[in-house]
Amino acid sequence: MPDATFGRYMRLLFRQWIEGSVPADAAVAVRVGMLDPDSVGDVQSLLDRKFSHIDAKRRMNPRCAAERETAVNKVLTNKANGSLGGRIVRSSKRSSKRKAKGSIRASGSVSGSGFPSGSGPENPEQAGRSKAICTSEQAERMYAIYPRHVGKGAALPAIQRAAERLASTGDLTPVETLTEAVTAYRDSPKVKTTQRKFIPNPTTWFNQARYADDRSEWQEIESNSAPKRRSIAEIEAGE
Repeated sequence: MPDATFGRYMRLLFRQWIEGSVPADAAVAVRVGMLDPDSVGDVQSLLDRKFSHIDAKRRMNPRCAAERETAVNKVLTNKANGSLGGRIVRSSKRSSKRKAKGSIRASGSVSGSGFPSGSGPENPEQAGRSKAICTSEQAERMYAIYPRHVGKGAALPAIQRAAERLASTGDLTPVETLTEAVTAYRDSPKVKTTQRKFIPNPTTWFNQARYADDRSEWQEIESNSAPKRRSIAEIEAGE
């Protein structure tokens, strides 16, 4: 799937995640999704291939719908059971310690990291990798989409930090949100009419959360004509 089509697909999924479904009419989907007006044909193809009809006016992606329902149910369950998410609060510290000791004995042995064998990660690096919100491969993909390729060593960590910030605000799909935003920015009239040297470095763009800018700003057409420099003779002549 081309990057532009992938970005539109992510945008449609993002709208479904928020609203529960997307418009069945491609032109309406383009408008509410703030997509390029010229992408109606591509969006119609995506709707036909990836989204099933709910009724005459709405469609949904089955996998996204299932994931959304699971996430909503989890939030509702945790909310109903309090901050512990349904775990039972032990009234006696002694009974908790006894249970913990029994679990370790049942496992047979304890690894050097303090976890019972087979019950946890062997080292902190493995734990960090398993909890990564944005993998290095995903960051590389977003860097490739961004319209200016400079400072890659600083840009990749900036992309991962941006995903973590989105996740901390409650975004359940931060990588998809960022990918869609980067694609929309790259394809915007502002970028297409701006000289490459005037486009912000990717590190700056992600560190400053420019992906959250008002997208109407991206629709402006930039004038790249620089003022003509006058020679000394012209200045002295008063021209």
